[in-house]
Amino acid sequence: MGQKVHPTGFRTGITEPWKSRWYASKKDFKDLLMEDVKVRKFLKTKYRAAAIPKVEIERTRDEVKVILHSARPGVIIGRKGQEVDRLQEELQELLGRRSRDVAVREGDRGLDAAVHAPGQDRLRVLRGSHGAGQHRDSGVGQPRHVRGDWRWR
Repeated sequence: MGQKVHPTGFRTGITEPWKSRWYASKKDFKDLLMEDVKVRKFLKTKYRAAAIPKVEIERTRDEVKVILHSARPGVIIGRKGQEVDRLQEELQELLGRRSRDVAVREGDRGLDAAVHAPGQDRLRVLRGSHGAGQHRDSGVGQPRHVRGDWRWR
């Protein structure tokens, strides 16, 4: 078997920027990382219709800046920007610290797989990676001779 390398980890810092930009001491790192996970999960569940493929988080000592890349920014912004103000208040409540800015940027619709197949990662987790409760060698979708249906007598 070949060496498998995760594509995001392989490209981060070289051709792709980091998803979070902040620095913390060892004792604070765990808490800040869990806050990032909570923010990403909250945004992806609340704004599922907005097709958010990427969330960037920048931190200073007391403030948090969240940058959302969305294929449909109008869903997040709302009428007259009211939804962004509400989102900023919800993030402050979730994090317990001041959310300096919530920036919404329009992402490239044609290049991101998360926009075209938004539920696939969730379905893959629910079904397992190889289909509905089936092992990858179960033979579904393969010719009969590969499945082992031949009877030798």
